[in-house]
Amino acid sequence: MIAKKETQGIYSYLVFEIEDADELDEFSLGMLSNNDIEALIPLVFTQMDDKKYLKYNISSRVPASEFFAGIVNKKRLIGVLESIVDALISSDEYMLDSESMLLDLDYIYVDVSTSKAKLVYLPVSNDIEKNQDVSMFFKEIMFSNQFDQTENCDYVAKLMNFLNSSSSFNVYNFKQLLSDIQLESVSTQSSKKQNINVQKQNSNISSQTQKAEPIVNRTDVNSVQQPKVNSIQKEPVVRQNIPDNRISVPPVQPPVSAMNVPQGATNVGKKGKDEKEISMFHLLMHYSKENKEKYRQQKQEKNSGTKKSNNVNKKDKNNTQAPFSVPGANFSVPGLETPKMQDSVAPQSPVENKNSYVQSVQNAQQNVIMQPRKSYADVAADFGETTILGGGADFGGTTVLSEQETPIKPTHIIPYLIRLKNNERILINKPRYRLGKEKSYVDYFIGDNAAVSRSHADIVTNGEEYSIIDMNSTNHTYVNNQMIQSGVEVKLNDGDKVKLGNEEFEFKER
Repeated sequence: MIAKKETQGIYSYLVFEIEDADELDEFSLGMLSNNDIEALIPLVFTQMDDKKYLKYNISSRVPASEFFAGIVNKKRLIGVLESIVDALISSDEYMLDSESMLLDLDYIYVDVSTSKAKLVYLPVSNDIEKNQDVSMFFKEIMFSNQFDQTENCDYVAKLMNFLNSSSSFNVYNFKQLLSDIQLESVSTQSSKKQNINVQKQNSNISSQTQKAEPIVNRTDVNSVQQPKVNSIQKEPVVRQNIPDNRISVPPVQPPVSAMNVPQGATNVGKKGKDEKEISMFHLLMHYSKENKEKYRQQKQEKNSGTKKSNNVNKKDKNNTQAPFSVPGANFSVPGLETPKMQDSVAPQSPVENKNSYVQSVQNAQQNVIMQPRKSYADVAADFGETTILGGGADFGGTTVLSEQETPIKPTHIIPYLIRLKNNERILINKPRYRLGKEKSYVDYFIGDNAAVSRSHADIVTNGEEYSIIDMNSTNHTYVNNQMIQSGVEVKLNDGDKVKLGNEEFEFKER
């Protein structure tokens, strides 16, 4: 029997032509025509003149061989395996010969959104190649696929152990194993979601506790007796013994009045002609042992009527200690060794101090080792270990590359599509690039156009040649406004217009 694909309206069909030597099984044909078996593709029997055809509606489905291309995850594998097992079980329920079922990945068609597959059943009793061992068929699927390593791949080991350990394959036991694996995946996902929810709740509670202020019982606060300003009782200040180095203030005598003046004391409360009244603030600020001694000497000089000479005053001034002295200061000048302090330094006049300070600064300048200043080019060229292209000194503008520094054109050019709707550039960076609206399956997701099928078309790269295949889409694929046949590779050239349903693209090789 020869198989081919046809497109009629929005439907895609897999068509088998029955030859004269083929014997049609009418019982199986009636069972398929009058029953909707979920795991099998619906069958339509047609006859034109002497030609008989079996048509299977494969619209919006892709072959399992294409579905398993690339990395396969648990959902895809378990979905297809369960569908095959369901088809085998349904064949027993509807009294169909399981050997008439095509166990071939090219004739098993999968819905990419649900990962559920449907099989082709040929109601022909002769000239049909016997199906290989079912267990061996499942083993070939396991060996030929590359599984997603980001998932827990324990299920692969469980499946292989079952297929290798069973001497005779039992489809019902295999169905139970697939159901257990599916339940484990569902339970793990639910537990992960619960853990995530618990973590979110804990994080929310912790954030709320951090942000929340401690609740204070106002009655307790009010119950604490706080001292009022008006009710504060001043305790008498007890003066302690003050050390010798602190100022001791004599107790203040009460003011003299006419009531307590003793008889005969006529000058009490009067100040002398030459004496000035001293305030308490002045006394606290200036009262010290040195000031006390000076004050006593000044008072004696006033009483004796003598004055100090100018020489004595100059001598006192010269003996007064300066705030700091530069030659003997305790700081170092860069480039100079720290000068040694002499045991005794003779007092100098202000002019001599100034000259010595200037001389010390000049000596420091002579001893400092002057480094030559870098030029602008030297400073600008010092970038650590970074090499500057072109070697030019003008860094303000753009450095022009020489002919030898011109970038080399890559030998391998990645083709791309331009989506005319928004001028988006889509790089064809895989050997088989999928286009459609099933986000979990395709490489380029088209979610804003309902006319595009879940897996609409694939672009295949073969060396430097590129072609497009319509994957049994509902609204078909067009190249240069010509509809292409489903499942047939059509070569693409630079500048070709590609249309998926009513979504337009332009193919570019360079």
